[in-house]
Amino acid sequence: MSSKEVLLGIHAVMSALEHDASNLSEILLAEGSRNPRVAELELLAKERQVRLHRRTMEQLDKLARGERHQGVVGFYEAPPSLGESDLKPLVDKAGPTALFLVLDEITDPHNFGACLRSALAAGVSGVIVAKDRAAPTNATVRRSSAGAADRVPIVRVTNLARARRRCLADRTRRRGRGQPVPAGPAWPDGHCHGRRRRGHASAHAGAL
Repeated sequence: MSSKEVLLGIHAVMSALEHDASNLSEILLAEGSRNPRVAELELLAKERQVRLHRRTMEQLDKLARGERHQGVVGFYEAPPSLGESDLKPLVDKAGPTALFLVLDEITDPHNFGACLRSALAAGVSGVIVAKDRAAPTNATVRRSSAGAADRVPIVRVTNLARARRRCLADRTRRRGRGQPVPAGPAWPDGHCHGRRRRGHASAHAGAL
C-alpha cells in the first residue's frame, strides 16, 4: 500500500521529478524565489505536468516542521516497497554481474540515505534490508541519498539469511542454464561488513 510523503528540498523533489514524476501530486515553491535551480525545477515540473503552486516561506516552514526545505516542498505518493518475491526478477535482470548490498539494523535515516548514495555510485543491482530493522524510505532518507532512493531498488525482507540463500539459488539456476557466472564465492566471507550497533548498519555485499 502506498503512503503520501512530504519531500523537502531541491534534491529530493528534483529526483522524484526526474525518476518518478507520476507519483508527485503537487509541488509548492516559495514566492519570489530567484534561485536558478528552483527555476530549473519549475520548468521540469511543467514539462512533466505536475501541479505547481506558490506559497509564502512561512507556509512552507510550517509544512517542513523545522526541516530545511530551500523553498521547495513536494507531495509524493510513495510506491509499494519491493519484497522477497521481487528478488529473482532483480537477479535475472542484473545477470552475471549482479551485486547486492545487504544492510542490517540500518535504523538511522541519514545513515540509510548515505548507504543508498554509495550503493548507487557502486552500481549495485539492489539494496536488501530487514523489514523490521531498517529506517523507512522517508523524506529524510530521500534527502540524504541525494536522489539514490529513487534509483536503487530497495527490497524489504523478513529474514535476511533466507533472502541471501534465495539470491544464491537463483545464481545457481542461471549457471545450470549455461549462463556465465563470475568465478569465486558469491558472498565472500568478511566482505564489506561491520559490527552491529544500534542505529548503525551491518552490511554484506557480493557479486551474484
